[in-house]
Amino acid sequence: MLMGKLCLNLLAKENIIGVIMNKKRASQFYNSSVKKGIKIIETIANNEKVAIGISEISRLSRLDKSLVYRIINTLCDLGYVTKNKHASYGLSSKFVILTNKMLSKMEIRKIVEPYLKKISNFTNHFTTFSIIEGNKAVLVNKIDGTNTLRIHSEIGKTYPLNCNASGKAYLATLSDKEIDNLYSKIKLVKMTNKSIIDLDKLKVDIEETKKRVYAINNEEHDIYRVSIATPVKNISGKFIGCIGVSLPSVMAKSVMIKKLGNYLNKISTELSTKVV
Repeated sequence: MLMGKLCLNLLAKENIIGVIMNKKRASQFYNSSVKKGIKIIETIANNEKVAIGISEISRLSRLDKSLVYRIINTLCDLGYVTKNKHASYGLSSKFVILTNKMLSKMEIRKIVEPYLKKISNFTNHFTTFSIIEGNKAVLVNKIDGTNTLRIHSEIGKTYPLNCNASGKAYLATLSDKEIDNLYSKIKLVKMTNKSIIDLDKLKVDIEETKKRVYAINNEEHDIYRVSIATPVKNISGKFIGCIGVSLPSVMAKSVMIKKLGNYLNKISTELSTKVV
């Protein structure tokens, strides 16, 4: 499911789905059937179950059941959706193939890979590279740590910006006006009791992030987990993504956080000289 979701995110990044789904750009070439087909694919991908039935897809997508049935069968014929013995439907491995093709074209992912390994060897913790898609941080590369913390974060997983270290590292690259514009359209998400859901408090946190040059997620997305992240820019100073490290909160003493934050900042500076 997550690989399919990442594929959709990446296609949107390339302005393929974005153009289709944006009503403001609708013209005489706009095709509502394509929109409905994409909506069904997203409904299946976003569901926690491996496969779901026609009735549930219809309910979640708010599309007519007979229409869902026709589109689902077309997607099955094309090989993008599979049907199991219980008459439930899931995304096929074609989305994995498409995702891998898209990822292989992301030059930045290849450039970042050795730096993630370098960070992993230095920290022994879960190491990540994330990009930003709208109001979400999207995990596009990772290296699992060797410590006892096992983090279930698959490629393609998305995180709200306000309670994710990479998200807050990105927000630190924005002006107050840009942050206000972003959160005029969306709400701050609460994942744990430590999530910052007040915009003024988030801005204070972002100002602190700017001063120390790395962001901290202190159990704001998952309890018992602390993350540190820094933004990565290209040679021209344009933001391209964030590198980060996650570790158990019991290990996250202030000295350790500062050490990891400064190290990530050093690596992001090195990395920025490699990206055009």
